Amino acid sequence: GIMLSRQIASQLDLHVGDTVSIDVLEGARAVRELIVRRISDDILGSSVTMDRSALNHVMREGPVANVAALRIDPAQ
Repeated sequence: GIMLSRQIASQLDLHVGDTVSIDVLEGARAVRELIVRRISDDILGSSVTMDRSALNHVMREGPVANVAALRIDPAQ
């Protein structure tokens, strides 16, 4: 399932246990159904969060990286 910030949940009138349709905007452009598992009081405003392995499963993808952090030695 997904976790929504309270702001998004309020705007969409969603509650814990509700089902949300997600339109995938790449590939076969499938529609996935997810359950709202939690609503958070997010200090950053609007966010939707999902466990990465669950997202990989929903997207029918293997593990993928979306961020790379590098520490570069300026002497090199």
